[in-house]
Amino acid sequence: MDLNQATIAEMKSYDKPLPIIHEVMMATFIVLGHSLKELKDWKNVVILMGKTGRDGLKRRVGKYEIKNLTREIATKGKGILSHWDLEQVRDASSGAAAFYLWTKGMTDEFEAQNGEIEVKVIETRPKTAAMRPMTSTERSVIQAW
Repeated sequence: MDLNQATIAEMKSYDKPLPIIHEVMMATFIVLGHSLKELKDWKNVVILMGKTGRDGLKRRVGKYEIKNLTREIATKGKGILSHWDLEQVRDASSGAAAFYLWTKGMTDEFEAQNGEIEVKVIETRPKTAAMRPMTSTERSVIQAW
């Protein structure tokens, strides 16, 4: 699970990634200083991953300094990652797992230096039928099955 060009290429190859992959990349770019609003559209995330030179993702991650991380940004990044654990991310994508580890490492290091971050779950996805509570009719159909 290295953060290399092959990992970035894997992430860019997803046309419609699973929510877990999109959210890991959102958390990564939030830590790098981008806004949640611009990252909700996967196409914008892909554009950011495609930048080269000093704006390239590999370079930005490699040169990132923890002193640039604020409590507000660390809280947002950690809040998005709180939906998932490493095993879930790894099962979805080994590339996403590399970004998960980097982003979690940055927020963990921030906590070690500055005290615990209160986890505020950041809702990044629209509510879908799969995320809402089941109705009593839906429950009875499942139980009958």
